[in-house]
Amino acid sequence: MPPDHAASSLPAVAPYPGFVRWWLGIDLALCVIVGLAALIGTANLLRGEIGDYDRTHAIAETLIQYGTATFGILGDVLLLRRRRAGCWLACVALAFVGASMALVLHAMQLRMAAMDPDEAAAFAVGVVLILCCRGAIHLVYAYVLRRAWRSLSAAVRPATP
Repeated sequence: MPPDHAASSLPAVAPYPGFVRWWLGIDLALCVIVGLAALIGTANLLRGEIGDYDRTHAIAETLIQYGTATFGILGDVLLLRRRRAGCWLACVALAFVGASMALVLHAMQLRMAAMDPDEAAAFAVGVVLILCCRGAIHLVYAYVLRRAWRSLSAAVRPATP
């Protein structure tokens, strides 16, 4: 049987660095958790159990969770299967995360209006610290996406003589 010359002419695909594979797996697990939270949020909305949240805020939060989970899971799975389209879907998931962080800031303002000044200051510090941690985690994820994109792009480029 003659060797398959078409397959041997394809560029070799280097594996992702361990950090990229590890982080994509962690993000995939987090996106699954966000998806479960969206399902629980939907069940609570349907039962009318939204606590002291404004109904519009609860609906927006649930929709953002669905977007983050859907695009994040699809993006991470495609990236783990070494498909470049996964980068684009993961970027959309990051946009949903940004919308979630903006929604948290908006909700913080509404909640702080009903608090006494000392309690409001402590609450604001806590929210800002949490948002900084989330932002740092997602900056690392953006770096991972960049590394994955470069790795996949290098595999697509033909070798130059």
